[in-house]
Amino acid sequence: MANSNPSTSTANRAKRMTKMQALDLMQRLLDEEDNSSSDDNLDSELSDNDVDDDDREYQPSAAKHARLNGKGKGKQNNNKAYRTAHTAAVVDESEPDSDNNSVDFINNDNACAVSVADVMACDEAEENVSIGSSLFRSAGSGIRASLDENSTPLDCLLTLLTTDIIDSLVENINLYSVEKIQKNIPLRKRSTLSEWQPMTREICFQFLSVVIAMGITPKHDIKDYWSTANHKFTPWFKVMFPRTKFLLVYQSMLHASEPKAQGQAKIEPSVNNLVAKFQSAFCPYGKLFVDEMVIGFKGRFHAKQYNAAKPHKYHKKTFGLCDSVTGYVYNLLIYFGAKTAYNPELDPTSTHAVKVFSTLLQGVESYHHLFANRFYTSLPLIKFFLSMKLNYTGMVNKNRKGLPQQLKQQPAIFGTPRWLVNNEQNILCVSWRDKKSKKKPCILLTTNESSTFEERQEGSRKVQKPSPIYSYNMSMNGCDRLDQMVSYYSNHNCKTKKWWKKVFTWIVEVTQVNAHILYMLSHRAAPKRMSLAHFKDKLIQQLTALSGHEVPTDMLIAVARRPGKRPTLSDSFVGADHLVDYAGADRQCVQCSKKKI
Repeated sequence: MANSNPSTSTANRAKRMTKMQALDLMQRLLDEEDNSSSDDNLDSELSDNDVDDDDREYQPSAAKHARLNGKGKGKQNNNKAYRTAHTAAVVDESEPDSDNNSVDFINNDNACAVSVADVMACDEAEENVSIGSSLFRSAGSGIRASLDENSTPLDCLLTLLTTDIIDSLVENINLYSVEKIQKNIPLRKRSTLSEWQPMTREICFQFLSVVIAMGITPKHDIKDYWSTANHKFTPWFKVMFPRTKFLLVYQSMLHASEPKAQGQAKIEPSVNNLVAKFQSAFCPYGKLFVDEMVIGFKGRFHAKQYNAAKPHKYHKKTFGLCDSVTGYVYNLLIYFGAKTAYNPELDPTSTHAVKVFSTLLQGVESYHHLFANRFYTSLPLIKFFLSMKLNYTGMVNKNRKGLPQQLKQQPAIFGTPRWLVNNEQNILCVSWRDKKSKKKPCILLTTNESSTFEERQEGSRKVQKPSPIYSYNMSMNGCDRLDQMVSYYSNHNCKTKKWWKKVFTWIVEVTQVNAHILYMLSHRAAPKRMSLAHFKDKLIQQLTALSGHEVPTDMLIAVARRPGKRPTLSDSFVGADHLVDYAGADRQCVQCSKKKI
């Protein structure tokens, strides 16, 4: 049966033609459609009457380039790519979405919301689209605490880890130790609980110095720090804190909350107290970034997450609000599933992203610029920021509700952005496909940018990218930078069965990184920047001096004996009923047991 559709028969004949003949045929079909279209589309810059012979000779090669970028998905997609490459006609307005949360995007000449060529073709007064206002004032940003160029690393740490937090930790440890010892009375003959001594502030500083030193000197097992093997022997740990005493504190008595606390109450009050000190010591600059920060944990925990793309597949999830310039952690939110402590004043029907941002932004002033990845970005979240007078920039998935259909249907071209702006002129959308993006373009929504290009030096060449893309790339790594700094010299990855101890050791590392940032900001005039490792070395020395247990060098030399050699007899055995000697095996002495030596 003959095909009654003339366009279909034409397409069949085009298959047997050469590429140039097929492109010429496609051009004639498009010209016929343009001639039969309504008068509303006659204002195109490249109409049939305006195209000269030279332009017609160039069109097939450009159409071929557009067709290759359109991935060759049928004749319809090729025609759309051909129109994108050769015309500056404005695409049709997308039909409004049935969803109530959708935002109608327009892209007309007045809004300059098509390609860059169309924007430049507008009047000089409307050369580009600029939305939002930068009303942020950086006069009060920076250090709030009383720190100057004479401040030491210990001063910066004690600004965050204040004496009231230390005293609270000491009190909780002592309360828990009393309760635990009473439960185990009568104590066994070799029980380590019999060697327990009440915790004091000085001993706590001594304990923290050992924990920090363990991060700088990583070893396979925690007991290796007190090993006498030739390749493991480290005399400082033996002199600073005996092994039995340290393990008794670290594994048994360490408690960050009240003894009877359960669930998230075991650690959340302590984290909130530290976060309050973070916020009182520093005021963030204009750009902030929100992202997840994971704490590796494989034990049993009801809100444990799994994500193979993360550094730790099994982990606890926290949300962090970081300063994009310095990487300073300004606020934290630990995820406990349905029991997560979100902002109580928020509407319970709000989306998850709105709950997270509303909780983290408590205390943040207006006109800050927030950045986030595609996991959070949505139109309801942007409306929430606009209501709070906050600017926002973030990547977005093209299948989000309310986005224009042009982003889903029309293919992106290398180096040619597509600009869209909504009716209210307060949300700008840019779709950009770089050479690194093989398949999918990156789509970005912003409330405070302009549809302009920026030229930057990348290696040996200059690269032009849309201004919102550059702004996002320069401001989106605040939390990633913190994760990188925490992972360098930390021991929070040590195995433990208690999930809250993982959070405790992790928040101690975050406190040190924040203290290092405060030190760097207060010593900007210093000729050389102090690294994080050097900062921790100074911190250990000053903590040991503050604890009153500073180890002199001659004592370390005396203790650094040849591993394996037995020590000389102690003065405690002088005048004993027998002569103590090493028999080659560890045995319990009857006389020593009677005298409790």
